[in-house]
Amino acid sequence: MAHGQRVPGEEVQPGQLFRVASLSKLLTAAVLLQLVEEGAVGLDEPVGQLVADQLDIGPVSERTAAVTPRRLLSHTSGFGKDRSRYFGGGLGKDWRLNAAAGLAAGSSGSTGFVYSNTNYVIAGVLIEALTWQFYPDAVTERLLAPLGIDGARLGSTQSVGVDEVLHRSDHNRSYVEALGPAGGWVASAADIALVLDSLNASSGSWHPVSDEMLALMADPVSPGPLPGGGYGLGLMRAGDGSIGHTGSIQQTRAMAMARPDGTTWVILVNGTNPDSPARLQAVMERALATRGP
Repeated sequence: MAHGQRVPGEEVQPGQLFRVASLSKLLTAAVLLQLVEEGAVGLDEPVGQLVADQLDIGPVSERTAAVTPRRLLSHTSGFGKDRSRYFGGGLGKDWRLNAAAGLAAGSSGSTGFVYSNTNYVIAGVLIEALTWQFYPDAVTERLLAPLGIDGARLGSTQSVGVDEVLHRSDHNRSYVEALGPAGGWVASAADIALVLDSLNASSGSWHPVSDEMLALMADPVSPGPLPGGGYGLGLMRAGDGSIGHTGSIQQTRAMAMARPDGTTWVILVNGTNPDSPARLQAVMERALATRGP
């Protein structure tokens, strides 16, 4: 179902692409954990210097070198929020530059939960180092193509494709390019539902990793943003046992959840209303309660 306008004067259609913001992290986590299961890297293997070498930025601190895939995907790496780097200009035109800047700034060594996009841009570079592919190519080959998804891609802050909806952006902003693996994908609601189903061990979908790894992705290692839930390795868990993720950037609100009853729902908004995960969920719960058999 679709409601509203793709661009002024043109109704939005099901299947058109929205910015999915931090739902992008589902894709990045799935591919990196697939590489873990293939033995390309250990879940608890230090990778900070490997990523620095991939970016050709020289030695990093001991604390930064000790960062592991588990700590990146669970936001327990010691990297700061660095919001101005992603949303305030600066180095924002290339997510790889932001990964390099994050490594140069260094990890504090803390293992407490700090939700930071730096974790996932670094994870994107790590995928490139392990696969010898550009990050979006690796995601397409390893996750999207097996799911039959052929339209999802890294987007642009200012340019809107003919199959994309318009998200109004302030002039000269480049946060989509800044986020890349952390929040730069555009996709349809159906695309995201397929991705989330693939990460739900109880679904009948093709799974990119084993059931054991899927359980690890959904097992909270720290408190998360959803009431009564927590954050695992790329997946949020809600208090009712649902798993998924939320996303928010300028003129974008997104949420995807797989419920214990087998229902998967996705809501993508090119605006700011509803403006919170609680309100997004309320909209979807009302819609699901009134659906036909």
